[in-house]
Amino acid sequence: MNEIQADPPDAATGDTAGPRPESPSPRPPIPETLPIILSAATVMYPQQLIPVLATEPRDIQAIDQAATSEAKIVGVFAQRPSGEGRHDGAPYEVGTAATMVRMAKGPDGSAHAILQGVARIRLLSIEQEDPWVAGRVEELQETTDENLELEALMRDVSNSFQRVVTLSETMPNELGSAVANVSDASALADFVAANLQIKTEDRYAVLQEVDVKKRLARVRELVSHEVEVLEVQSEIQGEVRGELEKRQREFILREQLKAIQKELGEGDITPELSELKQRLDEAALPEAARKEADRELQRLVSIPTMS
Repeated sequence: MNEIQADPPDAATGDTAGPRPESPSPRPPIPETLPIILSAATVMYPQQLIPVLATEPRDIQAIDQAATSEAKIVGVFAQRPSGEGRHDGAPYEVGTAATMVRMAKGPDGSAHAILQGVARIRLLSIEQEDPWVAGRVEELQETTDENLELEALMRDVSNSFQRVVTLSETMPNELGSAVANVSDASALADFVAANLQIKTEDRYAVLQEVDVKKRLARVRELVSHEVEVLEVQSEIQGEVRGELEKRQREFILREQLKAIQKELGEGDITPELSELKQRLDEAALPEAARKEADRELQRLVSIPTMS
């Protein structure tokens, strides 16, 4: 089985699983027919870097074909879920054309490659399935309308994602700085979607949307939901920590009280005995009666308490 996963964040460099904030470099045109890699539940976005470990023969050959071609481009398509919940069904209609950044062969014949997405593509037809999968594709063109509404959407998505980074215990802080440097609306939507913990179906919905404003609006819904989840999670964790700290303080105080009582030659004074002692002090008993009461109280104190 192939292993295709998002490139893990690098806390030292700020490299992330999402599309790169920088503008994409010039690339050759995408061929009409491409070798295809079926990526199971992994949805790849333009400008995103992903490592691929191909162990199945047809995927190894697909990578070989891309590496030796002039364009050095392969199509990456996530797969629909099967009846058992695994994403091993037919490929989704929309995928990503990716250039071969690096490729090496393992001793066992497997192919190790690093791919970088360059464009959204639609799979028109499967041309062959053996010895590698090849398909006829077309590049999808985005539509965008630069206006104040789009600018407001971008600002909202960027701020919300930075809030996610702040609340998350797993995301590196560099992600917040990286998203602030993304000035292109399309790249921003893809960058945020690539770094959110969302379902494959939600990732694909973002990928297939070519209207940039609609895509960004969908990402805003996803990131806003993530903020709400993380805020509730943070509140719960805060309450749990507060309760644990309270119990810890009470334990320490009880242990300190025991140490003081031991130093004074007293036994453990329970709250009930403490209240009884206070009532005796307030009763103003005659001296003989008070001595007898103190003697009985000391006897009760010396009796071990049940924990």
